[in-house]
Amino acid sequence: MTPTTLQQARENVAARLHQPYQQRAVLEGSWDRGSLVRDEIAKVEGRK
Repeated sequence: MTPTTLQQARENVAARLHQPYQQRAVLEGSWDRGSLVRDEIAKVEGRK
């Protein structure tokens, strides 16, 4: 996993959330909303 992959996954998940505090937390990496970021990383890397 590259930093670019992680950033893309975080941006994708943040775009799905509607509250600004949720988006901010996901983008800074302090909150991953369960497995949403892990699942999105798999999609970005082409594993799903």
